[in-house]
Formats: sequence, structure tokens, C-alpha cells
Amino acid sequence: MGPERVWNLRSVEELKSKEFWFHDAQRTLFEKLSTPPNQYVAKNVIFFLGDGMSVPTVTASRIFEGQLRGVVGERNRLEFEKFNFVGLSKTYCVNKQVSDSACTASAYLSGIKANYLTIGVTPNVQVNDCAGARLPQNRLSSIAAWAMKGRKSAGVVTTTRITHASPAGVYAHTSNRDFESDFDAKKALDETVQFSNAIKKARLLTNPWDTLIVVTADHGHTVSISGYPDVNNSIAGLNSEFSDVDSKPYATLSYANGPEFQKFYQSKDGVVERVDLTTSDIGDKDARYPHGVPMSEETHGGGDVAVYAHGPWAHLFTGVYEQNTIPFMMGYASCLGPGMTYCDLQPKVSYNP
Repeated sequence: MGPERVWNLRSVEELKSKEFWFHDAQRTLFEKLSTPPNQYVAKNVIFFLGDGMSVPTVTASRIFEGQLRGVVGERNRLEFEKFNFVGLSKTYCVNKQVSDSACTASAYLSGIKANYLTIGVTPNVQVNDCAGARLPQNRLSSIAAWAMKGRKSAGVVTTTRITHASPAGVYAHTSNRDFESDFDAKKALDETVQFSNAIKKARLLTNPWDTLIVVTADHGHTVSISGYPDVNNSIAGLNSEFSDVDSKPYATLSYANGPEFQKFYQSKDGVVERVDLTTSDIGDKDARYPHGVPMSEETHGGGDVAVYAHGPWAHLFTGVYEQNTIPFMMGYASCLGPGMTYCDLQPKVSYNP
């Protein structure tokens, strides 16, 4: 059965053994060699969307959950990180390098990329073009609509309001939406851990041979994990290192931009200096984290986001691809939608849901 994997390390001392790393690598290789692709039709598809769940957010949340459990955080795995197949999704809008939750919802639910701030309409519809959004030829249909057309059930569960851009992509067609953002790093980590727990529950309630589970994000945020903190240093707290310029501590997590600039910088005799973070609330559940560029709200990040898949045809989700490919891969696995499917291998000449 191959060497035994050890995940829940209680001490960083165990990481100092060369045999540990040798057997760890061999176990990973063994698992990959012994995982055949599942090519059954997906009876069920469960799509989990972590709003703003960038790759650094996943990394930080993994460490955060491990530290909460009293193990070495870096060795921890969130539930969806146990999936065998992972890819990267490119999240830009048709007209913006950095996307919002509206245009991305059109991509990962309807299979067509759209303009910034628009939902469920083609790129022919510009922001605030209400007349264009009403034209039938400019309206998109989501994978939920594909399922109902195929005489299957479809539903949406959300922790935000149903009219928020992400869930609205299931049913809405609009040329504008409200803008929201989150700059609370520790709350984001806690929500990602809860998100992971929900995925664990879904796995327990379903059969991996007939249920495809896909986990991804709409876009990232500008959070980064920086410096050279010691292994298992509190991910939500101060770095174990100090700045080599002002000799002050800094947070391991920080953002490229955001609000409350005066909370982290102060002017003294005409010179801008960083605030000493040992006097701040860094690490508290409602703490704001340091950032560079002052903004009224933190923006989204433009990096690729990870896609994790488990179940029938999960191996399709590996590689680097455009975000709008996601619903077509789910549709292929479940024999739904306007694209090529496992039940109908004929390529289609147009988008006709």
C-alpha cells in the first residue's frame, strides 16, 4: 500500500528528518499512480464558489486551521485540498484585467466572459445598457438553467444575499450590480475553514463515483503572505522577523491596497512612518490588516485562482484555462448544456442553450 502518510504533525522537529521527506514524496507519487480517472456520467454536480478565495487565502487558511487544531499548520490540508485534480482559472473580464464578482459569475456559470459589472449578458452589453440587457440575443443561460432544461433539479445556497453578484449569476441578466469587498483577513480565513467544513459534509453525503464536486473562486484579493516567518508562526499575527529598514514588526498577511491608511502610517515632522503594530489589534477576529496604497475599499486581485475537482471527469479540470471553460466541463461530465457532452460527443457550432 506504499509508505504511510503523516499529516497531523505536532512538532516542527519532525520536519528535520530526511526520511520523513523521502517517504512523504513517495506516498504522493504512489497516490497519483493509483488514482485512475473516473469516466462515469455525473448524476450530480455540486459547485462550491469561495468569493475572493485567492491562492494565498487558501494557503493562509490551511495554516490557520492547522494551528487551531494544534498541529503544524503548513502540513495541514483543507478538505478540498485532498482532491486529486487541481487546475488554474484565468479570471479577467472582457474589458478589465482585474475582475469583479459580476463578470466572473457569467463566466463560471454561463460559459461566456462578460464586461465588468455586468451579469448574465454577453460582452455586447456595456455597463448600464439596460436596453441591450433586455435583448434575447444578449442574454446568457447558466448551468442551473441547463440542468432544468435537461429535466434535472437545480438550486443555489448562499451565505450572502441572493441578489449579490455571485448567486445572481445563476438567474439574473443585468447591465449593472452593486460592489462589495472585504478587507478583514482573519475573518476571511475563518470563513474559508467553514467553507472547507461544508465541502467535507457534501463529500460524506454523496457518492464519488456519480457526484462531481468542483471548488473554485470567482477572483482573488490583494492579500499576500510575506517575509520569512518561522514555520508554524501564527499566520494571523505578527511576523517572527522585523523590518530591516525601520526595525519594526510587520504582519505576515498584508494587502496591496485598502482603507484606514492612517491606522498603519503616521506623519511625524513631515516624515511618514509605519505604526508599531505591537500596539495594534493584529490577530483579533475583526482586525484590519496593513496595506500599501490608500483606497476607500480594497480592490480585487487579478491573479489566477485554483480549481479543485473530485468525482466523474474531475481530471478535465487540470491545467491552466479560461474561467468560462468551467461550466462546459461540468456540463460535459453531466451531459448538460449547449456544448459537447459525454452523452453527445458532437462539437457544436454555436452557443444555443
